[in-house]
Amino acid sequence: MEGKYVTQDKDICNTLMEQYNSQFSSNKKQKDAIDNIFDNEKDDDISDIKINEEEIQNAISAMDQNSTAGPDGITAKFLIKTRENISVPLAIIMRKSIDQGQIPDVLKLAYVTPIHKGGSKLKPENYRPVSLTSHIMKIFERVVKVQLIKHLKENNLINPGQHGFVPGRSTQTQLLDHFCRVYEALEEGVRLDTVFLDFAKAFDKVDHNILIRKLAENKIKGKLGRWIKEFLINRKFRVVANGEMSEEQEVRSGVPQGTVLAAILFIIMINDIDEDIKRCIVRCFADDTRINMKVKTEEDKKAMQDDLNEIYKWAEKNIMKFNEAKFDQMTCGVTEDVDIEPYKTASGLDIESKNIVKDLGVITSNKLLFKEHIDSIVLACKIKQGNILRNFET
Repeated sequence: MEGKYVTQDKDICNTLMEQYNSQFSSNKKQKDAIDNIFDNEKDDDISDIKINEEEIQNAISAMDQNSTAGPDGITAKFLIKTRENISVPLAIIMRKSIDQGQIPDVLKLAYVTPIHKGGSKLKPENYRPVSLTSHIMKIFERVVKVQLIKHLKENNLINPGQHGFVPGRSTQTQLLDHFCRVYEALEEGVRLDTVFLDFAKAFDKVDHNILIRKLAENKIKGKLGRWIKEFLINRKFRVVANGEMSEEQEVRSGVPQGTVLAAILFIIMINDIDEDIKRCIVRCFADDTRINMKVKTEEDKKAMQDDLNEIYKWAEKNIMKFNEAKFDQMTCGVTEDVDIEPYKTASGLDIESKNIVKDLGVITSNKLLFKEHIDSIVLACKIKQGNILRNFET
């Protein structure tokens, strides 16, 4: 329906479905190679998980009772109120699901609600998809997630440069780490060059075959590995809007939106992004990625460009795409000894050098002044104050 003006709600849903479907990637080369990848378990692999009444009740207690029901129509509020009665049956069902490596189709279906994110309301690309999935499935996912993170942490498998969705780490730890690097460079009388990278639709582009291989590489095998593979593949979604519903469409790639496991699965996918980096420091908050290095000489600049090139190779190998137009470069500290020439993208474009960037919600400058950030907060407060005052009679 490209280029056509549609007015019927059913057609609108199908048009949005086609738009979201176009965001997926497809890789059919490795499907045969992953069939037996979870066999041959070793002692330090996690091949199964503990499932009991307590684990299920803890997972239910973590739910938001006000969240909307998924395609199966079961609300979080119902599950929370009946958790003492349903925890044992759910534990039995989950045990069988793990043992057999099977998940019912309805638990892998997502209802997608389009949310306008700005721009023309007539363009499908200006609507962000928000997925609703089964709350019963989310209970199972929480049980898996807790034990999956425990396995990854105990075996030191989480990249120390990853600050997103990892217990004990956050945007604050990421920012503190970065600013400490900047101040350290300033104290040494050198400069710190940072390139802020931007993935294009990172969570939607994750290739299932590659992720499944990385699960095995991170010692996730046996029943659990096969169950996560089943969780990833043969998923479906429907767009729901104005009381109508699109046709069903297959989810061909990505970590499933609206699910509990999506974030940790993405972290596993991106965990080895710095495997071939020689000298630079790479830090991530989920897909928000930066690379930086103390630069004293022209040789240092070349070394940083070489490491950037390694990240570009990683992205190509892993079928991940960068949005090069959104790359930013910032230089902090002494600049006289080395030219401030731009670093290059994978396609050879200059990366724009900026004095001010917005980093994980904080506006900062290359002089480490936060005036712009403070001004933005003051402006936001004034706008809210004005809205409040307008609602009172004077």
